[in-house]
Amino acid sequence: MGADKDYITLQKHRTMTAKQLELGQIFTPSDVAYFMVKLFVSELERGSTILDPCIGGNIFLDTLSSIASNFGFEGVEIDSELLVEDIRKSYKSPQKNLFEGDFFELPYEKKFDFAILNPPYIRQEKISNKDKIFAQLTNSQLKVSKKSNLFVYFILKTINHLNKNGKFIAIIYDSWLYSDFGISFRRILASEGCVEEIYHFREAVFPDALVGATVIVFSKKKQTQKTKYFQYQKFQNINLDAEPEHINLETFNFNRPTIHPNEDLFVPMNEICDQTITRGIGTPHNRSFYQLPSKEIESIRIIKDVKKIIGMKVESCNLEKVLHVTDFANTNQTTKNYLEEILSKLGELPNTKTLENLIHQNKKWHKLKISPPGNVLFNYYLRKKIRFISNLDFHPASNNFYQMKITENFHAQLAILNSSFTISSIEKAAKPQGNGLKKIQLNKFREVRVLDASRISETSRVSLSSLGGKLVDANPKSINNIRKKIDDIIESVIKPEP
Repeated sequence: MGADKDYITLQKHRTMTAKQLELGQIFTPSDVAYFMVKLFVSELERGSTILDPCIGGNIFLDTLSSIASNFGFEGVEIDSELLVEDIRKSYKSPQKNLFEGDFFELPYEKKFDFAILNPPYIRQEKISNKDKIFAQLTNSQLKVSKKSNLFVYFILKTINHLNKNGKFIAIIYDSWLYSDFGISFRRILASEGCVEEIYHFREAVFPDALVGATVIVFSKKKQTQKTKYFQYQKFQNINLDAEPEHINLETFNFNRPTIHPNEDLFVPMNEICDQTITRGIGTPHNRSFYQLPSKEIESIRIIKDVKKIIGMKVESCNLEKVLHVTDFANTNQTTKNYLEEILSKLGELPNTKTLENLIHQNKKWHKLKISPPGNVLFNYYLRKKIRFISNLDFHPASNNFYQMKITENFHAQLAILNSSFTISSIEKAAKPQGNGLKKIQLNKFREVRVLDASRISETSRVSLSSLGGKLVDANPKSINNIRKKIDDIIESVIKPEP
């Protein structure tokens, strides 16, 4: 296990390398690997054979070897740099075999009783060898969506390597529960056998990937039983007693709103605000509005680029000037000259269509429509760094943001908004935009149900308020630790001790 522990420690302290991104490598934490192995280790018989089609740091073989013996194991790895000396040594025994190369080159004739895998995660548009991949699939699998992530193809080929009644255990992103490609994936799994269990972790399981994950247990035999669906907020809750839902995998709606035991504590997002949530200021996407050549040109300062906000609050240094002329007749001569210059160069500059339409439709095209600012901002284009940002000075924001005004229990509510519970609900309501980007529409955002700070106990509210205040002023390295404390409090509120 030593080599893999070194890998996991390394991943916790660095961002993903270009090669890891290219190969879709996300390494399995040791506690997750142990959980997965325990799901089938009691079924191993003397001479059982096991496949791992992407061994990475060899965590599954190391874990199996620590609690079982007398099994055959075939490990596959395309990245030779991962195959350090300790890993190669573990494949020297007669029962172990290392296939160094592309899993899709592994001979189809090789069959196994079990498989365990953490497949690579590569978006469909980045997959370079789809023809080769499709050649490996059976007729029943050829209806897979062309939008499928690479992990889908790994799992389907793994099924082809299983003996009759064989079983695999895999950990994959939870995107297949919600996405269009997941519909075809679920149908194929049902046609090839039976998904016996799904363990769904809504919070990040991998140290270097802030996404939800699922562990699935699949059996290559026809069964009429329903799938046991377990839900957890985070992997650390796995030892808590949880009653599964018994679901039909093909028809179950994983996008349904999460129902909590204390659902009466939750309200739509819009109800925690003093005024309806709105977009920020609409500005033409034209550099003439931002790249102002003189300080004398009439303008206002707004927050436009979320990347300029390092922490959890808007500061004056994050702001940038944008052209805003309220009254052309009474503005200064420098501003008038600049506006006339813009008009004279309309046909010469790129990306001026929006500005041209605005000028033709509105004589006061240089006057922005200012909406009331909020003390909380949310950028509705979602990537990894999803956050509600404190804006206590009520700086104007561009329409890249949703603006919220929260007066009652501000810091406690800010803590709740930045919890994993709220972020998970927002992600479920968002729609994929491609390249890992999601967007949540304003009407959907207003209706996301969130914990109302005014409805919880004073003790919990005071604790959350303290953490919310710390969150506002936190340096980026301490934000995750504060969020974990927030999550713990919220979990105790949502699921109180019996």
